[in-house]
Parts: sequence; C-alpha cells; structure tokens
Amino acid sequence: MQARTSHVISTLATGVEVRALSFDSLKEVTECLLEMNQEVVKVILDCKKDIWKNQELFELVEDYFENSLKTLDFCAALEKGLRIARDSQLLILVSLQQFEDESLVEVLSPFC
Repeated sequence: MQARTSHVISTLATGVEVRALSFDSLKEVTECLLEMNQEVVKVILDCKKDIWKNQELFELVEDYFENSLKTLDFCAALEKGLRIARDSQLLILVSLQQFEDESLVEVLSPFC
C-alpha cells in the first residue's frame, strides 16, 4: 500500500513539475487508487473478524473507504474540468485559425 501511495504521489508531482496534468497521469492515478482499494479490501476480508470486534478499526476502515470515494469523485470532477478546458482550448484555436483565414482573404481580396 505504501508503494502504491508513493507511486500516486510521484505521478502527481511529475505533473506539477511540468505544470500540466494530462489525462494519462489522471488515469494512472485513478488506476493506482482502485488497485490500492482492491488490496485493502483483501486485507480487510482477511482480518474481518478482528475489524468487526474493534470499533476503532471498524471506523478506520469506514473512513478509509469514505475518503477513497471522495478522492475518486475528485478525480472524476478533475477529469471533467480537464475535458472542458481541452474543448475550450480547441474552440479558441479553431476560432483564431478562422479569424486569421478571414483576415488573409480580406487583405488579398483587393488584389483579386
């Protein structure tokens, strides 16, 4: 679990270094979180009798999964925001290209 957490953090840190968060790095982080959750579930199932008997352990497990769900919700919202930003950037680039093309036509039209 510690290795997966370190991997997630380093993936995010790499995105920060280049001042960009790509869909690939977001996908990798999400996959790591899901894999980590699967491993935690295995541990919980192996120790379920001890967890059910101990209220503090039970609450810790509940908190872990609640935080995991919130983290995945955050990743989903981040992905949605990245998609909107990408789509907006593409719209701006297309609009600029059309403006440049129209400007060129207006400049050249007196000569035609």
